[in-house]
Amino acid sequence: MKKSYLYGLSTNAILNDPFPVKEVLENSIYYPASGFDGGLIRDVNRNRQDWDVASFVYCDYHVTVEELRESALQMRGYTLLAWRDLRMEELIPNGWNQLMPLNIGLGRYQDTIRRFANPNPFAVWMVFSRNPEYEAEHGPSRFSLLYLCAEGVASYQALYWTHHCVPRAIAIIQPGTGFGFNWTDFYQKDKPLHWVVKNHPEGMPEYVLTGHYSQSATSANARLDAHHSFNWPEYGFYEPSVGYPRHEVIIMKKD
Repeated sequence: MKKSYLYGLSTNAILNDPFPVKEVLENSIYYPASGFDGGLIRDVNRNRQDWDVASFVYCDYHVTVEELRESALQMRGYTLLAWRDLRMEELIPNGWNQLMPLNIGLGRYQDTIRRFANPNPFAVWMVFSRNPEYEAEHGPSRFSLLYLCAEGVASYQALYWTHHCVPRAIAIIQPGTGFGFNWTDFYQKDKPLHWVVKNHPEGMPEYVLTGHYSQSATSANARLDAHHSFNWPEYGFYEPSVGYPRHEVIIMKKD
């Protein structure tokens, strides 16, 4: 794995220098409706080192900063080197013009989000350092986690469209469809998330990690369930994700 920009940063620089938003977004993995799912980070750090990913962008509008602080202290094999609260101007210094997907009115969208979202949104940048007793097989010596308490579709457009970059992969794992708190179905084509990813002027990510917490008796059935749930026609089955215990998450690759 090649060295990332993180290795040369002191704690003081992480906390006080201008936020390196472009570096954080480039070759990152974007995870809307993420909750505090560490399985994705575990899989990518251990098993996808050829992706050279050292940056994760998590996004969920139904979390609190207190829950995030507790979760951040439970990253096995890593110590939280720095925690930095961010302002919106540090993420999108020049602002952005939200372009709504077809058939979604701005008023309806805002009313729907207001029903479920944390009324106190936040953005936090965390940098983790691997503990000395763990070898390189455990993951990179440092990785970055940008966590947004925000809505996933708008955040993708605000970040990746504005900064003219594309994540290496998107994770769509148990995104709260049905009885969850998601306002739209991330799995389905022509829905808002698919629309905003597909219409990004810079293109679409190479991979999508997708699935759900399956109760299938076999890993083969779990993979089949995940494959049937995800309906983005630009992607085909690539391989199972080994970071999850029952293989209920699979990796799809852009055709």
